[in-house]
Amino acid sequence: MRSKPIIYSIVAIATASATLLGIVRYLSPSKEIPTILADDTQNYPRASDLNCGGTLVGNASTSHNSVADSTQSITGREGFRQQDSQLPSVLLTDAQQTESLIVVKDADAAARCGKIALTQAKFVDAAKYFASAANALPPGAEHDRARLNYIALEASALNSQGTRFGDNGALEGAIARYRKLLEFIPHERDPLEWATAQNNLGNALRNLGDRERGTARLEEAVAAYQAALTVRNRDQVPFEWAATQNSLGIALWRLGERERKTERLEQALEAYQAALTVRTRERAAVVWAETQNNIGIVLRRLGQREKGTARLEEAVAAYRAALMERTRDRLPQQWATTENNLALVLGELGQREGSKARLEEAVEAYRAALTEQTRERVPMQWALTQNNLGYALARLSNYESGTARLEEAVTAYRAALTERTRERMPADWASTQNALGLALLNIGKRESGTRRLEEAAEALRAALHERTREELPQQAAIEKNLAETLNLIEQRK
Repeated sequence: MRSKPIIYSIVAIATASATLLGIVRYLSPSKEIPTILADDTQNYPRASDLNCGGTLVGNASTSHNSVADSTQSITGREGFRQQDSQLPSVLLTDAQQTESLIVVKDADAAARCGKIALTQAKFVDAAKYFASAANALPPGAEHDRARLNYIALEASALNSQGTRFGDNGALEGAIARYRKLLEFIPHERDPLEWATAQNNLGNALRNLGDRERGTARLEEAVAAYQAALTVRNRDQVPFEWAATQNSLGIALWRLGERERKTERLEQALEAYQAALTVRTRERAAVVWAETQNNIGIVLRRLGQREKGTARLEEAVAAYRAALMERTRDRLPQQWATTENNLALVLGELGQREGSKARLEEAVEAYRAALTEQTRERVPMQWALTQNNLGYALARLSNYESGTARLEEAVTAYRAALTERTRERMPADWASTQNALGLALLNIGKRESGTRRLEEAAEALRAALHERTREELPQQAAIEKNLAETLNLIEQRK
């Protein structure tokens, strides 16, 4: 019997073996959301047009399950093997040819089911279908390109699952598959495909690195993007070059957030500006707006580290430019993303200028974003925006004597914690616990009794579990707030 090539064994990586890792992001009370490229799903067939293996796609049985929950295989070749057994043995060559045609059609059908699953945001199902498609192909060099394509689609689906639903096991799976792909795509023979795999590996590494302590994954992401750019040049493939420049800018921004120096942030700004030399509004309005959004993010970070408000005002201008193309009617999720980001910088300006009006504008923008960023649709972004809304409401409470705004802030923080769990993303969980504790402390100061103060102490103690003095300078501030809370409780008793 002819042995299967190594490429065929790639798909044997068990999806169910991927495990969830601890997620740690750069600790701050707020986050911007960068954007890359939207999926093109307009031409996928409808579920009603294709039998996709029973309940998986048509009946939405697995929905947004994590990779670790998915252990069943999708399609097998048993039905086809039964058909094969009925063929006369004297027609062996014809039988082999028939089986080859059948399994190729089987692979194509599984891949079409995977594309349908993508349109329904069932990324785990999609990944399994694409893995099934790769498995369905018979061994042989003539099928290697199709097999690699299915594995790339599987990796992309896993990356989407990990990014949208906080599934780190899926991101680990995507990284493993992209690394395997790079082993079988010769740089010399197919440089553009190799560069695409490098770019996509960079995306998965960056998404996971954003959630982990340290910068190792982010540094790997930068290296992957830079490798892609050795092939993706502006003259030959200008839009691909610009897309990688945009992604490189995101990775550099993430690194810049974790460093005191601004060098990485400035490099991120340079990468975005390079992308805009190709991504003009006239030639590519949607991705022009995407990069404007990302420029706004970096300008805000630079503005936080500088005196004055010039960079912050530039950030506002960049976001408002993005919103000229990112309208709610045309691009609702991207519109919500930029509304969230605009709210962040408006809140920053409101704090610096002592402007209640700016803070109210920020709250309005967050609430607008939440009309599209629902928990069911995008749980991680929903939680992020809830966290940011709470932060703006807490700031706004400084202009009022009552506790109404603080109570709203507490509600927003607690909503965020339903998705920002300690197991999934401990650093962000700690950041929100800290913010919740401060809001409860301030309510406790304005009210009699100790109930709210005791809730504040509980939240602040929780935050301390994930923060050490060596890792994060906020540790001392949390300890001080906790000490103040405990003293107030003691005095009132």
